[in-house]
Amino acid sequence: MPVMLTLPAACAALVCAPADLGQDMTASLSQEAPSTPAAPARSAKPTAVKLVEFDGAFDFLNTSRRLRIWRPAVQFDMKVDEQGQATDCEVVDRFRKNYVNIKLCEVAMAHYTFEPARDVHNQAVVGSYRAKLSFKELREELD
Repeated sequence: MPVMLTLPAACAALVCAPADLGQDMTASLSQEAPSTPAAPARSAKPTAVKLVEFDGAFDFLNTSRRLRIWRPAVQFDMKVDEQGQATDCEVVDRFRKNYVNIKLCEVAMAHYTFEPARDVHNQAVVGSYRAKLSFKELREELD
């Protein structure tokens, strides 16, 4: 009949057993490991587009007042090129009249400055940015 060991007894037997290394095993442990070519340095992680500055609070508020916008805030999705300039813009919650969307995007794109997105090789790439302009915050900024 085979002997049954419990899990704790089996673990104790493994831990407490004498290490009996043969000649082959001790020789390979004492030798230096063969030199391997160094792994290439890890590249930095990709980064997203970063806002540098928005300097168009006055123009944006004037344009919004002329267009009679009654919302508390407007969100934009912008595409940013490799130089950090906004190239395309879309209002997230679109207005019924398309000329309002176009005019707000024109004003926003003219006053945003970005740091472009970077890939793993630290090269500037096209990215996107979602901006939210709150009318209350813009008014407080100008006061």
